[in-house]
Amino acid sequence: MDNRFEIVTYQDLHVKGMGGISYVEILRDKETGAMYLYRNVQSGGGLTVLLDKDGQPAISQQTVSETTQKSVDSAVKTNAPIISQEATESDVPAPSILDFGDLQWQVLATEGNKSLIITVDILNEQPLDENSESEVVLWMNCTLRSYLNSAFLQNFSSNELEQIAETAHTEGAYSTDRIFLLSANEAEEYFADNVTRIGRINNENTCWWLRSQGEGAINAAIVDDSGSVDREGQCVDFSCGIRPAMWITTN
Repeated sequence: MDNRFEIVTYQDLHVKGMGGISYVEILRDKETGAMYLYRNVQSGGGLTVLLDKDGQPAISQQTVSETTQKSVDSAVKTNAPIISQEATESDVPAPSILDFGDLQWQVLATEGNKSLIITVDILNEQPLDENSESEVVLWMNCTLRSYLNSAFLQNFSSNELEQIAETAHTEGAYSTDRIFLLSANEAEEYFADNVTRIGRINNENTCWWLRSQGEGAINAAIVDDSGSVDREGQCVDFSCGIRPAMWITTN
């Protein structure tokens, strides 16, 4: 067993908001030729076998094949989930992705002819509310809600606008929206675990806003950069990521 595995490739990762050592390695089993991707983040890590274009374990007797290298590059660029204590290939299926309004959206749920979708990536980082004079900030009176349900709608065609349903909410104070942020409960319900809940911008993990009120009159809940739902949250004037969500009608 001594020296059975060799390191083929090593790459440092710089994950926003996370200290410690973060890196990925490609390992080769010298007895079988099987290739593995190991990712270390802070004090934890996970290992997964690399697959070729046919979905079979990638085998290389000497070096990383072109197909394997493309798989590794993709995993590194997207911070793709790998087998760990938090997620495995068997219990976390690949998400369903669709294009809508020139953006990519992940399907979180489907009920009849309606689907709940959320942007795959964080679009940008901004405060939940920019009104510094507000003493109590809820989803219903924040400036981000106003933006999402006005200027942001310009990203969609007239046909797409007809597909966006109005959704009534009671969490985060009563409101009816076409575009909204998930609540803390929804973020926990619709994602399998922390790994699948992680938000990214420019290939870096970062927090993203939820519409639920946090601890205090001017705090809102967030998903932090490790994918955990933080119900204590951040002050609403903090710049955090936005991942708009909506219910759309489908054919």
